[in-house]
Amino acid sequence: MSKLKNVLTCVTLFSNIDIIHPTEEDIIIQGIEIAYTFSILEKISYQTRLLLLRLFSKVEQPNKSRYVGINDNPFDHHIISSKLGYNYAIVLYDKTAKAQSDNYLENIKNHGYRIYRLEFVIKKREN
Repeated sequence: MSKLKNVLTCVTLFSNIDIIHPTEEDIIIQGIEIAYTFSILEKISYQTRLLLLRLFSKVEQPNKSRYVGINDNPFDHHIISSKLGYNYAIVLYDKTAKAQSDNYLENIKNHGYRIYRLEFVIKKREN
């Protein structure tokens, strides 16, 4: 709570925008996301990405999907995710493929690097 107040105080001081500091009763956490972004020189094989996801979850068959409009192996999936329980999910995806799909990068096979993101998401349970 004190870190949030410090951030809001800094924003108020540097931007001249008045921000009312919330109390602990005013704050409702909807979800928590912990993410790791990492870069490597070569593309991680699909089997290695599956193994990495299985380190954190016991799901035998995770959800797999591809970004549209990318010319690479049609059996390679860019997004691998598993949902554990009602409100917990683990997602591993290729940010380079996402940038290609959104036309931020040219659609070529080798960019000299690949960027991946591993996310752990916990959402508030619906009542």
